[in-house]
Formats: sequence, structure tokens, C-alpha cells
Amino acid sequence: MDYFASLMLPLGIAVAGSVTTVMVARMQIRSRDAERREARWDRENDRRESVSESEFNRRAEVIESIASAIADCADETASMGHAAPTGRVRAELVKLTTRCDAQHLSRHCVAYVLDAQKSPHVEDFIEALDDIQRRLEGWHLGHLALDDVIEYVDDGHKVLRDSLRQHGVEPEMRFASERIPAR
Repeated sequence: MDYFASLMLPLGIAVAGSVTTVMVARMQIRSRDAERREARWDRENDRRESVSESEFNRRAEVIESIASAIADCADETASMGHAAPTGRVRAELVKLTTRCDAQHLSRHCVAYVLDAQKSPHVEDFIEALDDIQRRLEGWHLGHLALDDVIEYVDDGHKVLRDSLRQHGVEPEMRFASERIPAR
């Protein structure tokens, strides 16, 4: 029995040590996995913030160029006394599609500008340009979602179209969802 006891004691210690080693190893593996997940999550958040910041900056550049084109068009309109050509404004609005992934917004704004240009009242034209600019700025600042901007632009466009019809002017298009005629 002494021989058996002397054999079992070291064996028991070895088994206990092995079990403890396995448990510690598992805890270390779990800890490293948690650290890797956290590092991956941090990298993903950094990437998202970087993408979000670059999108914000790109949208800012596009909206600034649209605002500049609108200001130039409004100044020219004020000096001429009638709606100025809108080629540059429309070209800048297309950048909403090419640089901001806002294809529908671009089409709706261009249609609004085309109809506003036909208004017999210069004030309607200036108001439409201002309406578009304010909505785009609201979107950029985060006060309005893209869908809200489209809805507001459509609402302003509908009011303008009704006004055009009251003055006997046929709007440029049936509505913004239709294809914009080439100019």
C-alpha cells in the first residue's frame, strides 16, 4: 500500500497540474479572442468613421459647388430681369448622382429647376433655387434625411407646377420621376 500511495501521489499531482494548465490555457485563449474581437471592432469603427467623414466632405464639396452655381444664376437673373440659363446649376446638380449616390435627388432637383425656369415670375425661379439650396444644406448638416429632402423638393415642385398651369404655362415634364429631356 505504501508503494501504491507513493505512486498515486505524484500521479495525482501531475493530473491536477495538467487540468490547471488546460484551464489556464483556455482562459488565455478566450482572453486573446476577446482582445482580437475588440481590436477588429475598433478597426471597423475607425474605418466607418473614416468613410463617413470622407462622404461628409465629398457631399460638402458638391453642395458648395451647387450653392455657388445657384448664387451665380440668381445674380445673373437679378441683373437680366428674367430667368438666367441654368446649364451650370443643372451640371452641378448632376454631381449629386456621380459623387453622392443621390440619383433620385439629382433628377428631382433638375426637374424643379427646369420648371422654375419657365415661370413668368422671376420670384418663383429665385425661390425654387433657394428652396433647393436650403434642402441640400439641411441634408448635409444632418437636419434632413435624403428621403425628406426629396419629399420637400417634390412638394415645392408640385406647388410651382400648379402655379405654372394657372398662368397657362405647360410644365417641362409631367413629373420628376420621368426622364428629363436632353437639352
